[in-house]
Amino acid sequence: MLEKHRKSFLLLGVLFLVSAIVLFVLLCLQPSGPRLTLCVTGNGSLTLSGDAAATLDGAGEKTLFVEAGKNLTLTCLEGVSYVVVDGVRMEQTHLRLQMTDRDLTVEAVYGEEVKAMDIYTPDVLVYEATETSQSATRPFFPSVTQADDGTILVAYYYADGHALYNQSEGKLSGVLCMVKSKNGGKSFMRPEVLVDLRDEDVTRGDFNREPRDPNLQKLSDGTLLLTFPVRAPIGKPGYNGSNLNDYWSERSYYMTSTDNGVTWSEMREIECDYFSRGEPFLYDDPTRTTGCWVKNGSVAELEGGDLLIPLYGAETCNTRADYTCVVVKAHNNGDGTLTFLKDWASVNGKKTDAALVGNAGEGNELALFAKDGTAYALKRTAIPSKTEGGVLYRSLDGGLSWQEYATEPTANNCLNQPNFCYLGGDLFLVNYSVPLASVYDSPARRTARPVYGKLFDVNGKFSDYSAVTVYDTVTATVADMGNPASVLLSDGRIFTVYYDTSAPAHRAGFIGGTFTTLSDYIGEEGPTLSAALSALLS
Repeated sequence: MLEKHRKSFLLLGVLFLVSAIVLFVLLCLQPSGPRLTLCVTGNGSLTLSGDAAATLDGAGEKTLFVEAGKNLTLTCLEGVSYVVVDGVRMEQTHLRLQMTDRDLTVEAVYGEEVKAMDIYTPDVLVYEATETSQSATRPFFPSVTQADDGTILVAYYYADGHALYNQSEGKLSGVLCMVKSKNGGKSFMRPEVLVDLRDEDVTRGDFNREPRDPNLQKLSDGTLLLTFPVRAPIGKPGYNGSNLNDYWSERSYYMTSTDNGVTWSEMREIECDYFSRGEPFLYDDPTRTTGCWVKNGSVAELEGGDLLIPLYGAETCNTRADYTCVVVKAHNNGDGTLTFLKDWASVNGKKTDAALVGNAGEGNELALFAKDGTAYALKRTAIPSKTEGGVLYRSLDGGLSWQEYATEPTANNCLNQPNFCYLGGDLFLVNYSVPLASVYDSPARRTARPVYGKLFDVNGKFSDYSAVTVYDTVTATVADMGNPASVLLSDGRIFTVYYDTSAPAHRAGFIGGTFTTLSDYIGEEGPTLSAALSALLS
């Protein structure tokens, strides 16, 4: 019996020794030292030389184990848009890297300053106004796209205020302007006035109209589509008791360009009877109460050439409590014109030209996109009982009916002007800004609206990725800012535009632009960069 136990103990001892040896060998084989993660965006190559060697061809990711104290030189060949070193986007193409026990130091080979993403400084000033007074004319509400010939176009509202007008003259001052870049966004040309209605209706009792809040995007056939609402008076100036409510949005319109933005069509109405119920607009009718605050966001392009165009409005001009979001359906005729579907939806049993998104009176500022027969809509909520900043809806029947799909909690339970940008594959970038009135104690920050970007893979959950700050302001005194929009450029970069008139007493208002890459939106808690790249390239 004792001999039997002795053999068992001996066998266990041998097994333990063998296990220890195997573990020791595995530990010796396992790379040690700090890890270096490299990601390249574009079609070029990245090489690492010096105390470690590696090559990365095309868009992708590589993780290396590098001993402490080692020096490396990173070289990006032609075709690389950006390189991301350990999660930090670098603009230089030649870098010197030195590994320490825990960290990595980076310097440029040629002595220039190493740049990483700075959320407080735009990469480029798309347009900056020259006046600095409180009543100065400044840019608001930009939108961006890239034409087939590579031209980057930015449209914006240019006026003396966010939503005011000259009370003494009863005039609206705003116009739609556009700036273009022919060098990939490095610089922008002088602005051109695209739509100007300031003197259109002086013969009708000194009333005039103005275009505002443009949405600009390229359709799959290369057509550039510009949608925008037009403000016009409701009654005489002073009728509604405040200079803000005297003027309401009359109708929304669209213009197209089929030559990469060189020339544009005439204004054409976005046909929709939902808010007016077919009633014609009367410029000086003090009893009119419909057709108010219609506004556009990103347009969804369905398979087959149909478009879903978002609108929001109020069914009475006497209150903003009944803001309602709808979508209009139109067919792209391929010649720069749209044909709108009539009576394709119904509300309370009555046929109408628009489909309701959510419930009436429950939100404004709507953005749309579509993929593989499914349409999505992100809506800014105006519901006191809601605790999230926005609600994402989904439609499986071409925009006719919408179901709540997900919510987007934000810092202040509110988000402004959502927008979608298609990145390829199943990936979209969601942009919005968030008022932080109840978050920061500093008076300079109480009403700032930082700009965010967030990835959404339609095969995953809306919560898979977290929102990333793209731009913020540190000197906000008025804090009129935000309204972001993005475009995926032909070189793989993402270009996001926004406006900031936060401190007009100190500097002029401007439209800024920030360049990012896909890796800037990948968080540690979300799917891996490799998974996101696979989704993008699929």
